[in-house]
Amino acid sequence: MKGSNDDLFDKHAKAVYTGGIMTDTTSTANTDIMTADEVAKFLRISPSLVRQRAREGTIPAYRIHQGERSSWRFRRSEIEKWLEDQSNK
Repeated sequence: MKGSNDDLFDKHAKAVYTGGIMTDTTSTANTDIMTADEVAKFLRISPSLVRQRAREGTIPAYRIHQGERSSWRFRRSEIEKWLEDQSNK
């Protein structure tokens, strides 16, 4: 049975924290948002290394809290800029 709390959680789980604004990731305006797995494929590194770098703050990332769990989200444009900056060092 799905109650109002479950509905609220589902909506929260689809939201991404982007600079103080909660945004629905299902909208077409947010195709720039990537998961740790997607970033790993893009950078050709392991997802665990992506999450480690996110925790360390060495890669631009946003932590999403979903109840007791959390996950990471990344803006593709920020990852591309970060990658370019890394190659210029």
